[in-house]
Amino acid sequence: GNIDKDFCLEKNLNWFEDRYAELEGSLTRERIGQFGSNLRSTRDYLRYLQRFDTFEPRVAVPKGQQPKKKARPNYAMKRKGGGQGQKRKGGQGQNQRRNNRAKQNNT
Repeated sequence: GNIDKDFCLEKNLNWFEDRYAELEGSLTRERIGQFGSNLRSTRDYLRYLQRFDTFEPRVAVPKGQQPKKKARPNYAMKRKGGGQGQKRKGGQGQNQRRNNRAKQNNT
């Protein structure tokens, strides 16, 4: 038969809310710590999986046919010039403007 969509959604929502309440009640810092201490590093886990022949063996590729690795973009900000203490173009620095505003507000 046909089930009303709203009834189905309400039933599912109630089920998830009940599971969430159970989970929230059972979680403690100690239990979360135990879970975290049982996690393995990715490298260790990959080695573990290799013991079971999970991966296909590597195939040697002749040097001329190897795909070129793409260079990773460098998202670090690069500074031009000397570094700290250098004034910005345009004269006043941020601190000096802030101090000037504070003096104007006090008078």
